Amino acid sequence: MLSFNTVSAAGYKQTSLNVEDLPTGQRVDGVFMKMTGTWPAWFNMTASDYQSKFTEYTSQGFQLVKVQGYQNSTRFAAIWKK
Repeated sequence: MLSFNTVSAAGYKQTSLNVEDLPTGQRVDGVFMKMTGTWPAWFNMTASDYQSKFTEYTSQGFQLVKVQGYQNSTRFAAIWKK
C-alpha cells in the first residue's frame, strides 16, 4: 500500500475519497490520478471547518470536486481542484 505523501510526490492528485467508520476504526481511501493542477484534500473536518475551507477555496477560484459526510454527518471530507 502506498501512502498519500508517496503518490502526491510522484505527481498524482487525489480525485476521489471515501471515509468509512468500521468496528476496527476509521478507514480513509481514495483514487489518485496523474494530473496537473492543485487538488487540496481534507478530512476530519467539522461543519464549521468545512464551511471555512469552502469559503477559502472558492474565493481563490477552486471548484469543489467531492464532499462526504460521515460519523452521522458530524465530520466531513472534501476535495477541491484548480
